[in-house]
Amino acid sequence: MDYVIAENIGLIPTAVQPEQLDAETERKLTTDITDLWSVHVQAQNTVATTKEELRIVRQQLGERLHTMKRLLARPGCNGKWSSFLQEHKIPRTTADRLVAGHERLLAPETKRTNGALPPPTVRDIEKLFKSIRPKLAKVLTTRESVYAFIVCLISRASLRYERCEEGILMFHPTVAAPEDVPPAEPANSN
Repeated sequence: MDYVIAENIGLIPTAVQPEQLDAETERKLTTDITDLWSVHVQAQNTVATTKEELRIVRQQLGERLHTMKRLLARPGCNGKWSSFLQEHKIPRTTADRLVAGHERLLAPETKRTNGALPPPTVRDIEKLFKSIRPKLAKVLTTRESVYAFIVCLISRASLRYERCEEGILMFHPTVAAPEDVPPAEPANSN
């Protein structure tokens, strides 16, 4: 499945070692990159193309571009990498992004985590609010609608709250709600 796209356009995945780079290898890489770039552009424009197919094309294109960049972007090559990209109408930022993606696959990450996201900071929360505020303002046009939204948000977030005549009382997640607080001792009448 990894090379369905490549097989469809006649490419065979090849790993090229730096010491094997010669004129024939450069020609082969140029052909592969041109073909993959063409498929990449077509895939972006085709509604039927799945994200997985596009990911595979980008991964293969990144691999080939990485190898070509190692060949052309070294001291004494006089900007051949940039010339190559211009000649094949490949934007430099796109090529560099694809190369960087391939390099991330090659280099093991040093700070792998268990996949858990860190809790958001106050700045993260403010940034999120700032980004959704214009949409909220278009929908929540009355105080009643804002109130209903906040009640909905609190209840969906599983935060403890109480409804009372004056409104709602929301409890800080680290503070016990009144029903969780042990009854107070009767006051001494001394």
